[in-house]
Amino acid sequence: MDIEYNVIGKIFVENAGVFLKGMKSAPFQLIGSMENGEKLECEFKFEDFSYLLRLPQNALNDKLQEGFCVEVRLKNMIVQDTGLYAAELMDETRLKNVCKFLSETFCGEASMGKCSDVYGNCNVFNGGSDYDVIEEKWITCVYNKGVLVEEKSFTK
Repeated sequence: MDIEYNVIGKIFVENAGVFLKGMKSAPFQLIGSMENGEKLECEFKFEDFSYLLRLPQNALNDKLQEGFCVEVRLKNMIVQDTGLYAAELMDETRLKNVCKFLSETFCGEASMGKCSDVYGNCNVFNGGSDYDVIEEKWITCVYNKGVLVEEKSFTK
């Protein structure tokens, strides 16, 4: 059996001005540029882990529309001295801390989740077997302006 980990999230931005102010005040570093046809991403470090924000195309100018989403993804690199990937080391406390940080920084709602996909032999319709996801575990949380709104864990 193998396990694949992913840590993803979204920031729901209501006010473009507050978003731009948050981008300037927090430890965010722009990666790529729209002029080169690259995706506009921003990297930041929080509690020793690196994250990427995928920004809307016009995120850094005054033409930004109200009410948009920003994707968040953990940069899944091997953490020094552990030999493990960052997503594997992500626990519920760290997940909640980064979600709260993003919610407070951008004065809005942020959600984060960690998924653990367990791969193994599974039965298929024709009676054979296949190597596929046999179990999916999720930890999720939602913060709005720094206040915990929802948290849950479940297995599929």
